[in-house]
Amino acid sequence: MSKIYTKITEGISVAHLILLLVVGEFSGSLGQPVNVGKTEGVTCLPKGSPTMNNPPLMYGGAQIRQSEKFKYLGLWLHHKDWFATAGQSMAEAAEKSMWAMLRLCRSNDIQLLETKNRLITVHVASVGNYGCQVWGVDYLKFSSFDHVMNNPMQRLQLFYLRHISGCFKSVHRFNLLKEFGAVPFQVQYARLCARYWNKARVDKGIAGHHLRANVLLFLRGSQLCWVAKFLECMTSLWPGLSFNAARSLDVDSILAFKFNEGSVRDALLEKYETMFECEGDNPRIAPSRHAHMVKYKNWFYQDRMGKMHKHLANAIPTPVHKGLMRFRLNCTDLRIHNHTIDRPKRICTLCGSNRSWPHGRLEDELHLVFECPFYDEIRKWYPALFKQSYANMNDFMNQSDQYSVEFFNSACMSRRRNVMMGISPPVTIRVTSGFDNFSSGDDSDSDSDIDRDDPSNYPILWGPEDEVYHDNALLYTMPEPSRVQVNRLFD
Repeated sequence: MSKIYTKITEGISVAHLILLLVVGEFSGSLGQPVNVGKTEGVTCLPKGSPTMNNPPLMYGGAQIRQSEKFKYLGLWLHHKDWFATAGQSMAEAAEKSMWAMLRLCRSNDIQLLETKNRLITVHVASVGNYGCQVWGVDYLKFSSFDHVMNNPMQRLQLFYLRHISGCFKSVHRFNLLKEFGAVPFQVQYARLCARYWNKARVDKGIAGHHLRANVLLFLRGSQLCWVAKFLECMTSLWPGLSFNAARSLDVDSILAFKFNEGSVRDALLEKYETMFECEGDNPRIAPSRHAHMVKYKNWFYQDRMGKMHKHLANAIPTPVHKGLMRFRLNCTDLRIHNHTIDRPKRICTLCGSNRSWPHGRLEDELHLVFECPFYDEIRKWYPALFKQSYANMNDFMNQSDQYSVEFFNSACMSRRRNVMMGISPPVTIRVTSGFDNFSSGDDSDSDSDIDRDDPSNYPILWGPEDEVYHDNALLYTMPEPSRVQVNRLFD
């Protein structure tokens, strides 16, 4: 089926005639006649212009049907919006692939977060990024946080990462990407657009002619053409290039530009780090606006952006792993995250009368790991975690024995949660590092778990059927607790 489209210009009949002649010559060169019955014509209008009554398109004495939009090679082209809606339509197709992939993960009992993180690249991103060399230039601006995080595929990726990690909507999006070693989709768009530019600039066929014509539109002052949007991004990445100065060059000089994909990626990542840069190394006194960034950078983050954290490769029960993810990404119900009260009043209610600690016994992650005497018994179970070399929070959270770190965190949070909910006795979890297998009847994701922002809605992490074994020895089990309705002890 042939597709014919042109842009409204003066002398529209001549423009249509020339286009139809080109179509006839192209079909003739391939020995394939034009099937007028299956051919559609779309006349693209400048954005914001009123609809015009166009003369009928005629070919070989037969009239060609005119449409407002058509789909070619999976991309929708609208007569007014052009390719502006293509990114959204690709994201909708990718969302269907995402849910199909999650169903396959459940049916095949795939629990490893590292595997799930890789699957979205293979099965979802490949669908959503289709044709981004064409429409991706609309999402290459990076002057603000929304420019980077609010394109359709980026929203879908963040939704997926929140789902598999159990984090809330309030999680800082840049921290979430860092934890999974992911980079914004904008990087992929820029790389593939640069690849297309490098190939088309030397192409002698239709791609080269198209790019040359687009450069001419750019030199005539167009802000909406593909070249203008692409060069605006590229010139923003390197101070040696000037977008306005490029308009004074000729076509051949502009086509002489060549962009390295790796350099484009590195330059964008550097821009992101600058954009989300935060000052200070003490989250307890950092401004509220940057507290999450400062905390993650100084207490949890270690690996360079673009590399997954090592704990993602651990084969451990999903509730334990999700608990660690929420702990690292500030999605727990510790009082430091209760923004309805002033920060100095977010003190721990589980401590005794000891007021010798600085900052008034704030109940944050550092207090839970090192300071609060309520968890002294659990700390004794994991003496190797509290060596002198792991005296600071970042070293503790990123030490090699991630199994013990995750189960220590799960034990502390479970003990705290049960006390807050009035469940007695508090849960007890003990595990040795290096266990090979586990059995869990409550170890699958559920669609109903998504984005439940109220921590009180979360169930107890473990059910009575959950068990952990090592060398055929039972390491962990939990009896059915008595359910007692009490007020939460936040004050």
